[in-house]
Amino acid sequence: MRQKVAIRSDASARIGYGHFVRSLSLARMLGDSFDCSFWSLEPSDWQRRLAEDICPLHPLKESEGFDGFLKGLDGDEIVVLDNYYFSEEHQLKIKEKGCKLVCIDDLHDKHFLADLVLAPCSDSPGKWSLEPGCGIAAGPRWALIGPEFTEVAPEGTRSGAFISFGGSDPLALTLKCARKFRQLYPDEEIRAVVGVGFPAPEELAAVGGISIRSNVSPAEMAALMRSSRIAVCSASGTCYEALACGCEVYAGHYVDNQQDFYGLLTRRGLIHPLGDLRSVEPDFSTPSPASRIAFGGLAKRFRSLFRGLSLEAVPYQALSSGQSREVWEERNRPEIRCRMSNPEPFSFESHCSFIEGLASHPDRMYYAFYDGGKLVGTYNFIDIKPGLGAEGGLFVVPSAQGKGYGAAMAAIMEARISRLGVRELRASVLSDNPASLRFHESLGYRITRSDGRYHYLTLAL
Repeated sequence: MRQKVAIRSDASARIGYGHFVRSLSLARMLGDSFDCSFWSLEPSDWQRRLAEDICPLHPLKESEGFDGFLKGLDGDEIVVLDNYYFSEEHQLKIKEKGCKLVCIDDLHDKHFLADLVLAPCSDSPGKWSLEPGCGIAAGPRWALIGPEFTEVAPEGTRSGAFISFGGSDPLALTLKCARKFRQLYPDEEIRAVVGVGFPAPEELAAVGGISIRSNVSPAEMAALMRSSRIAVCSASGTCYEALACGCEVYAGHYVDNQQDFYGLLTRRGLIHPLGDLRSVEPDFSTPSPASRIAFGGLAKRFRSLFRGLSLEAVPYQALSSGQSREVWEERNRPEIRCRMSNPEPFSFESHCSFIEGLASHPDRMYYAFYDGGKLVGTYNFIDIKPGLGAEGGLFVVPSAQGKGYGAAMAAIMEARISRLGVRELRASVLSDNPASLRFHESLGYRITRSDGRYHYLTLAL
């Protein structure tokens, strides 16, 4: 039976549709491996159409409050909350129900009781207040964008600009940027996407040479981006979508929750920075961005991360004597030791002494992973340098190999080590272990050097 995932995100012309769209993208990425359902307050016909081929959409009434959502849960789901007004009290109710909890957040303005926080628009995880066992998946590796934007498309001729500032755009920034672009490029087409509540539709149409769309699907949005040379947008999920589609992106900010993401995009050289769009005129003459992002493998990464939530991770120091012995027996198998840096047998007593010594080594973390009470593997970090890097080591019990446990453990441990601001993970793989090398490369690791015995790999977070 597949693990159930219940996603709650609301949308309207007042609060915008960005949260709903990105959460629906998450449902789509998880859909092949999880039983997803979506819950939203009084969804529009457009929202219903977007969701109908992805997962069931359960409408909620304003009069039901949060209890309407709680009543729809059995208590064994992974629950995803995505909107700023879900408070600690809402989180507590989900946890008391018995569910695992994932929060998608950009603002870091509250304490999180969740098991996992998704913060794709920030690379500063230290800003979040988290419970001790909570991981945080931050930065571009966890961009919430659908497969329409990441699939490889044939190269074609790009021209003109794609402009969109979300479904509400109360400041009519689409109009401001369209007028400026038209002054600089009088002959190039402008493709604008606005919401039905856009405040200046007639003025926008008067710009000339502009096609205006509203209530577009993700596939339509991706097609518009792929045909455009330039994309102009706010520092929001639209940025990731445009970057994935290969656009040259001009982006600015106009609300507080966009400033972290704007800082990430500018530090990494991914966009033409437009600054605070409330007070400056957009400048379309700045040099091209210096960097690009590869968005391949997102869906697989999210499926591994969510599977990792269903595993029990136990620190070595918290293992029972029987559990410690089982870990020792599995790690001490001859066919396993031959793949270790030290292939010599080791006694159970030395294993126990090693565990006792971990208390005096804060730069090390060792965990055993269980699925339904059955040991499936271990994962460790050594040489942890907060704010810098760490080296990871993965072991999957032979009877559990080939079932996705390795990727699940790696994903959830990446989220845990990110709490310390670790920017880079390292791994050492024996040169005669091609299976391990392929596995690490599938996670995004790249070889930095080899010395005949080992391949040394790194993964930028």
